[in-house]
Amino acid sequence: EVFRARLLSRMPEAGEADIFTGRLHALSRTLKSAGERFALEDIILPRSVLPEMDEDQPARFLDLLAALGLAADRIEDRLHAEMTSMGDSVALSCDRHTALLCLTRTALSADGRALARQVLRIAGPVRFSTAPGT
Repeated sequence: EVFRARLLSRMPEAGEADIFTGRLHALSRTLKSAGERFALEDIILPRSVLPEMDEDQPARFLDLLAALGLAADRIEDRLHAEMTSMGDSVALSCDRHTALLCLTRTALSADGRALARQVLRIAGPVRFSTAPGT
């Protein structure tokens, strides 16, 4: 579930300019699972694809895309590891230098254009529900 969210409009930063042009929606969120903060998430979408957006969006990336009317033809995933910064450790209520599993997902249209990018930095165990439809 989403614990905290903040939405900004900004220009692409380093690395983002390779796949996005023009102004972006930048949604930053802290996610919780079973009542514990476990991940920091950044989602960026071009304003040219989606002119209006608010910060109240579904917690799951694919559900968020569907709620915004964005149909991804494919999703590219990349995993790597990082250590928490001081600010990240405070946001996640964990020790500084905690290892993070980082997932970068890029949703692409049928013509290969980037629709959205998610960067999910996971610090703790995720407790998945086994209830139908989750």
